[in-house]
Amino acid sequence: AFFVTMACKNNTPNEAIEKAVAAYQESSKATGMPSKGKADTLLQAYQSYVDQNPNDAQTPEYLFKMGEIYQFHQQYDKGIATYQTIVDKYPNYEKTPQAMFLMAFAYENYLKDTEKAKQAYEAFLKKYPENQLARDAKFSLDNLGKSPEEVMDMILKKNKTATADSAAAKSKTK
Repeated sequence: AFFVTMACKNNTPNEAIEKAVAAYQESSKATGMPSKGKADTLLQAYQSYVDQNPNDAQTPEYLFKMGEIYQFHQQYDKGIATYQTIVDKYPNYEKTPQAMFLMAFAYENYLKDTEKAKQAYEAFLKKYPENQLARDAKFSLDNLGKSPEEVMDMILKKNKTATADSAAAKSKTK
């Protein structure tokens, strides 16, 4: 009887995750923001699955979701560490480049650590120069430490110069 009771009590890791995901989503309906308690429960379910199934194909996806939840709930160091785990242990996972980029983004925008952001963006560009996020990484790298106003002024000046050059080129062809 003890075995039957235990078997009924223990959910499979997937069932535990499904329940935690549903509770997490439900908690955001009233306020538009998922509760921290439900986030912690979901993170624990994901972590349990990851610990028990390190070689499962679903594991890096759960890690990625953990990183997103950590970032959303402003636990940036934990998010970065989770993304680093993906980079280190699951280099062939389809979202590994995105995880690497998000590490750099978090260093730059949330932790305001321009040196680590620079290193992370450079590492991303070295490893994934043709990735769809490479252009964003180059832009961020070129503008590290600049205020949004400085970046906007630079863009406006660049556009103004391009417009003037275009007008001059058109007048020469007439």
